[in-house]
Amino acid sequence: MVFLSAFLITELAFSQMNLVPNPSFEQNHGTEPCPFNPADSLLWPDSWISPAPNWGGGNPNYYLTSYCNQYSSVPLNFDGYQYPYEGNAYTLIAIVGDTASMLWREYLQVELTQNLEAGHRYCFSAWLSCGDSAMRATDDIGVYFSDTAIYQNGSENFTFIPQIRNPEGRFLSDKTGWQLFTGSFVAVGGEDILLLEIS
Repeated sequence: MVFLSAFLITELAFSQMNLVPNPSFEQNHGTEPCPFNPADSLLWPDSWISPAPNWGGGNPNYYLTSYCNQYSSVPLNFDGYQYPYEGNAYTLIAIVGDTASMLWREYLQVELTQNLEAGHRYCFSAWLSCGDSAMRATDDIGVYFSDTAIYQNGSENFTFIPQIRNPEGRFLSDKTGWQLFTGSFVAVGGEDILLLEIS
């Protein structure tokens, strides 16, 4: 499981602009019942969705300093102890999960603030931290850009080939600090969806 914070995509040009809305998950909507029951919470970061909410573990977890229960608060929560890289929030995705009969993954998706332009190079970066409760670390994470929103209600993992991948052998295993994941690619043009996934 990996904590996520501070997404950033910039066009490499004379001026740089973050095209990812709510990049560190600070803005949110919904309700949080108190006393807190994770299954009942509707609180979720603005602009972000889970494109495969009914597969495997379902939605990624969302952690805030203002949660009223220690299991979903920051820095102490159900998945470990970690302060945000910046601000007061982060999310957690299970990138490999075990049940008795299957392996499953969780994904995060966001619509960019503007379409990418053909032939332009874009840079993506995110800060990642391995959850204390994780039994494994991975080097197999990537970012896929699409011109179409992605949604799945079935039981298959996505098979997209990400344009940006974490280098093979660079395991995201740091449970006390944050590791920078970054890369760049040249857009085909029209991409306006970012999907964080297991590559």
